[in-house]
Amino acid sequence: MFVAGDNIIYSASDLAAAARCGYALLRDFDAKLGWGPAVSTADGELLARTAVLGAEHERRRLAQLREEFGGAVTVIGRPAYTVAGLTAAAEATRRAIADGAPVVYQAAMFDGRFVGFADFLVRDGERYRVTDTKLARSARVTALLQLAVYADTLARSGVPVAPEAELLLGDGAVARYRVDELIPVYRLQRAISQQRLDEHYAAGTAVRWEDEPVRASFRCRECAEQLQAADDLLLVAGMRVSQRAKLLDDHASRCPRRWARATVPAAAGRRSRRHGISPTATGYPGQPRSADDRRGCAHSARKTLVWRTPSPWRRQPRICCRSGIRSSCPR
Repeated sequence: MFVAGDNIIYSASDLAAAARCGYALLRDFDAKLGWGPAVSTADGELLARTAVLGAEHERRRLAQLREEFGGAVTVIGRPAYTVAGLTAAAEATRRAIADGAPVVYQAAMFDGRFVGFADFLVRDGERYRVTDTKLARSARVTALLQLAVYADTLARSGVPVAPEAELLLGDGAVARYRVDELIPVYRLQRAISQQRLDEHYAAGTAVRWEDEPVRASFRCRECAEQLQAADDLLLVAGMRVSQRAKLLDDHASRCPRRWARATVPAAAGRRSRRHGISPTATGYPGQPRSADDRRGCAHSARKTLVWRTPSPWRRQPRICCRSGIRSSCPR
């Protein structure tokens, strides 16, 4: 994703990221614009290894197609990320299709706002089938979104597209999906994402996690950091996103966790005690505290239980791990 003139040019990966979490997408955009810090890359080594394995999977498929079609396979090299470079790559792809190439590898497409590179376009009669390789062993929504964006962009540029697109999964299985069922979902997602990016860039300020239009997922790494920093209601064990929304609608934004404890349904409290998690445990939602922070009764030797974090200003009474009632432990 980059800015060229007054336009934000985004890719299929950006649309997939927007589908996962709108906040994470805008955080990454802010970092590229210099409006905010770089996004955390704590799992960078894992992502790098995954990228290597994915490239190997893609090259194996390319080798199979070259064995089948020989030198007729057309390879579109990755261009410079400029408007001129992307336009030239898209034109090279259209020329290869017009010449009837049986396979186009790394087919480029660019419509002025969206840029994408389909792994393979395989000729199927008079049409071209969009084929993408994925290391995963099952299809994900984001992968189907990419198939749809490639098929729709090609069709809009005049390329005859096969009615089905396919995913070559990591275990060698091939999954096919009807393009006309995927495109409506993609068009809606693209319209929402493009509007969000345009409005954010026009505002000229860094994204804030608590902004309502951001549509945070509450589950990604960036959201988890904000949950901790804001002492958010979702840190309460058993709290659902829908419950949080109702509390915020009742003007309970950023309420003390001591008050939030009283709002958790009794069933949630029983469920959290049954799983050994306190209704006020800190950390990621549902994450138990370490053994050094445990505070319980005699029964806790036989059960892995986590209790309320000790208050900094008063001593916490003992709570029985069986009954959940204060000062009722046999010992």
